[in-house]
Parts: sequence; structure tokens; C-alpha cells
Amino acid sequence: MRARQIQRLVLALSFALVVTLCSVNAFTAQDKREAIDAEKIYMHECKDCHGEDGRGRMHGQPDFTNAKWQANVTDELMFKTIKFGREPMPFYVGALTDEEIQALVRYIRSLTAKPAVEPQAQAALSAVNTCISCHQQRGDDSVRLFAGSVHVRNAITCTGCHGGDYKARDKAAAHGANFIGKPSPVEQLAMCGKCHTQPQADFKASLHFPKNFDVPRLACSDCHGAHTVGSGARARDFSFAVFCTNCHGLEYLPELPAALRGLLQSSDDESRAVARWRAWGREPSDEVMAARREVRHRIGDLVHKTDLPRAVETAPEIMKLHQTFKSLTN
Repeated sequence: MRARQIQRLVLALSFALVVTLCSVNAFTAQDKREAIDAEKIYMHECKDCHGEDGRGRMHGQPDFTNAKWQANVTDELMFKTIKFGREPMPFYVGALTDEEIQALVRYIRSLTAKPAVEPQAQAALSAVNTCISCHQQRGDDSVRLFAGSVHVRNAITCTGCHGGDYKARDKAAAHGANFIGKPSPVEQLAMCGKCHTQPQADFKASLHFPKNFDVPRLACSDCHGAHTVGSGARARDFSFAVFCTNCHGLEYLPELPAALRGLLQSSDDESRAVARWRAWGREPSDEVMAARREVRHRIGDLVHKTDLPRAVETAPEIMKLHQTFKSLTN
């Protein structure tokens, strides 16, 4: 009798152990993520500099509640900045786990309830509601990227470039007459040329458009982006000075003149300066943007025409304009 009682006790304990182990294994990654108190981490590690509300307490800090900052900064960039640091912000490698940093990124995202699209952009997005709703359901990034572009700020819709019918609920009908989903370099040139007539004409007469092939060596999107035209993300992630060296200075193409390389770098610097201001929730003044447009248009005119002699000749004059821009932003 006693042996049987011991057997039953052993079986009961074994069963309890199995249940416990199963419960531990059932504590999934999702459970762990939900168990992380991101707000507590923020209040302990971040609020002294960034403020309890995320608006920032120090000069030059981003405003986490600002919709423009939220739209311009990716989750990946936020994660890397927290993990590896960026002067004057310390790094948190070893102090926080990747899961805690990811939770912190989600918490920072929650600090604003404002839409990621500016009010003047609502017309552009509401006018293409079927395009927007469909692509959002697909989970691609085109809508978010487009929301930060200069095209949205000027109320240029998806159909303004791609054609099709934005009112149609059926995909076949929406992608009907004149629709171009992924335009070729030639189609891009025609697409962009509907608005940018002079740059198109200059480009087609340039060395970047060989007459014997009648096909451009570069697509418009190679330099300007597609859905990210004029956005802070494009300014942060793309460099004209670096991009041009992918061909110029390698093998059969000579290096660009130092004067032109300097102009390209100045254009990059100005784009990033404007993007930083907007990421911090500060809109550059009309005077700053007028100076920026003047420099950009002058450099664009040279590049679209591939006019190297004139670039060397006018570089000092354009660099003076760049210095004016810098004096307005310092």
C-alpha cells in the first residue's frame, strides 16, 4: 500500500513538472515583448534629456511629438541610434537588450497622435484613397514614403505620375488605360518631363542620354528617388557626391573636376540641413528655402546638361550662394 502511494506521489510530481515546463515554453517572444515596460525604461533612461512628454529639453534635440520627425525617421534608424549612440547621446549596447530597445522605439512612436502627413498633403492622399488603401493593405512602404515627399506637399497625386483610375475599386480597372506601375528609364523621363520640361530637354541633350541608343544612362529616380522625391529620408540616405563616383573616376570615365565635386557636396549638405530642421520640428524660413532653391537649381542646371566647363567656371559663384545659405542656418 505504501509503495502505491509513493508511486502516485511521484506521478503527480512528474505531471506538475511537465505542466510547469510547458508553461515556461509557452512564454513566447510575444509574451516577452508585452512584458517589457517601455514607459518605465523611457522614464529611467531618456526623460532627463528628452523630457517626459518627448518634446526635448536641450538645444537641437528632436521633438518626438512632432509628426514630421515621426515621418522622417525610420524605426531602424531609431533602433541603431539608441543601441550605438550618436554624439552627444550615449550608447546602450549591453545596457538594454534588443527587445527592450525595440519596445522603446514603439513607445517613442506612441508619443504623438498626430497624423504623419501634413494638412496640405491631405488633398493629395484623399484624392487617391483607393490607391492608398490598397497599398496600405498590401503592407508595402510606398504610402509612407510618398507622404514625406515634395509631391505630396504640392498636392501631386499617384495618378498624376502613374495614371490609372484612383476611384476604381477593382485592381484591373484601377490599373486601366495609361497606367504605368514600374516605369522604365524612358517612361520616367516622359513622366517627369510633364512638369519639369526644361530639365527634361537639358537631360535629353546631355552626355547622359546617348543619341545612338536613345535610352538614358540614368533614370530620373536614380538621382531623385521615386516616392521619396524631396523627402527628409532621401536627404539623409542619398548623396550626390558619392553616387556620381560610382561611375566617374572608375575605369573608363575620368574623375569629376574638384570644383563640381565640391558643388555636389554642398548640395548634399544643404539637403541634410533642411531635413534636420524639419526632423526637429522647425520649418526653415522662406529666406533659407529661397537660398536653398537657388543653389539647387544652379547645380541642377549644370548636372542635367553635363556641362563640366561651365561647372568649373561658375563654381566659385555658386559656392558664395552656399555660404549665404550656411550663414542663414547657423
